[in-house]
Amino acid sequence: MANKYWQGGAAPIAQVRRWTLAGTWEATDIIRAKIGNRIVDFVSGSTVIDTVLANLQAAWSALNASLYPEFAELTPSVDTASDYFILTAATAGNPFTVTLHPLESDGTTDGDAQTIEGSNTATAGTSVTASSSPNDIGVAANWSGGALPADGDKIVLSFSNVD
Repeated sequence: MANKYWQGGAAPIAQVRRWTLAGTWEATDIIRAKIGNRIVDFVSGSTVIDTVLANLQAAWSALNASLYPEFAELTPSVDTASDYFILTAATAGNPFTVTLHPLESDGTTDGDAQTIEGSNTATAGTSVTASSSPNDIGVAANWSGGALPADGDKIVLSFSNVD
């Protein structure tokens, strides 16, 4: 049993997630993005995956930040060599959850031949970099000794300028 002191102060790290697009896309297919209860549908606009990725990135970037603040908190990019759509937290240390769902043009039918992450249903993508912050209780660097508290450890919280 050891005393573990909350120190905070670990370096903030921006979360990064990616989604692989594959299959046969139609120009009218939809990519539905969901953050919390907010949903935005993006039309693929092409049958070529590299163009679908570019269209998704451009449309995401063009969203009005006042109307879609949760989307504006993420910076989209693409890797056309790997067919990845990538989202990075604009503020390091702020975690996010996004699902992408390939749909037919009617907006209700799962994709028939187009996939995201190998699926035609909603997917949260693949974690590239986990979010971390000086306020995260699950980050070892925020605790004395650089290790998380274990069973039997006594946790000590004292006055600090880190929440």
